[in-house]
Amino acid sequence: MGNLWSSPSPPPGSAVVVTGCDTGFGHQTALSLAKDGFRVYAGCLTDKGIKSLTDAAASRGIDEKSIVTFKLDVTKEEDAKRCWELVDKEEGGLYALVNNAGIGDGGFFESMEMGRFEQVFQVNTFGAVRMSRWLLPSLRKYSKQNPTLPPSRIVNITSAAGRIGAPAMSAYCGSKFALEAISDCLRRELKLQGHRVDVAVIEPFFAKTPIVDILDTSPEALVEKFKDGLIPELRDQVVEDYGGEDCVLWNAQRMAEQRPPIMDPKHVVNTITSQVKNPTTCERTVVGNVLEKSVLWAFENLSERWIDWALFELEGKRRQTQWRAELEEREKAAAQTVASAVKTAMLN
Repeated sequence: MGNLWSSPSPPPGSAVVVTGCDTGFGHQTALSLAKDGFRVYAGCLTDKGIKSLTDAAASRGIDEKSIVTFKLDVTKEEDAKRCWELVDKEEGGLYALVNNAGIGDGGFFESMEMGRFEQVFQVNTFGAVRMSRWLLPSLRKYSKQNPTLPPSRIVNITSAAGRIGAPAMSAYCGSKFALEAISDCLRRELKLQGHRVDVAVIEPFFAKTPIVDILDTSPEALVEKFKDGLIPELRDQVVEDYGGEDCVLWNAQRMAEQRPPIMDPKHVVNTITSQVKNPTTCERTVVGNVLEKSVLWAFENLSERWIDWALFELEGKRRQTQWRAELEEREKAAAQTVASAVKTAMLN
């Protein structure tokens, strides 16, 4: 926890930059903070996102001066620079940066082509690094100008996937694990240098935002995505190693049946806004239900070998047994169909 400061909250009009405001957490966070009296600089990837946020603000009666929208692609150095120039010109100091922009992409490790792997890291990890590097001087400036007020802060939206490695999520988990480590390193560096800039991490489980739309992908589409992502020279061999296309489809269907619980995004938005508004920040906040938090505790406190055996090796063997049984039933049914057809032909 940070130090206790005399002011219970930052003053009205304090400047906050939020990335990824087209939809989801960023969109709702920008509206909530503007409603609470902050001056929000809302970065959107698309013109459609800017219009959506502007319309939403107007419909809620939010003063147009409370939300400044601008185009922002966090993977581009020139966009991050323009954001810094905008904030430096209008505000001088910056109270908070919310690194929210993120994308989701999933698939078995061998089917995640390098371009997809790199794009996930470019947005989820390097995007937050890029924005923080450009805006840290503005964050320090705010704290120097307001020594009796709560310190400025960076709020990084990672994920519970930044602490639990899960099958078919290597790129996403990897990008979030990396941002977790970077956040810890940066927080400690700033403290070591005596800079009054806090770094907070928020770790949501699954919430109803566009980033989880990948869960709605049909099993058939997942099979095609699996094949398309494989190294072309190795495609036939890998598909065979995975049991063939029918087995890949069957496994995709089983995964679709095991859909995780999806929470209301307002729980995450409330946590983000609290970390912005509170005089002190919490270094790490998990957002999820009791069961999800218990699973996280188990993964971090029980033997990894035991976890791998109990949850994945046994489950893999169970699936293989079930697949073989279903395959035998299919072959038996096909044989019966052929026998019936032959018998009918002979009688005719």
